[in-house]
Amino acid sequence: QVEHPHMSWLPVVSQLKSLVQVISGGAEGARRTQKEFVETCPVVSQVTSLVHAVKGDKKKARETQKKFGATMGSVVDSIPVV
Repeated sequence: QVEHPHMSWLPVVSQLKSLVQVISGGAEGARRTQKEFVETCPVVSQVTSLVHAVKGDKKKARETQKKFGATMGSVVDSIPVV
């Protein structure tokens, strides 16, 4: 379930957000941001899913794919159609 496609799925933006979180004392928030990144960023999430599958964790691989799909669906839905 994806509430809103925050910017955590975007490369560089996610890393900058994590850096600000760490600097301001939010190490746990930075970890969550990076977890979101590896599970929702195009290509990165696919590699993450593959690693889970190779390790034998098919459930986690499937969950990563679903989270990625939900995030991209939310992103597409948020684009205004002319």
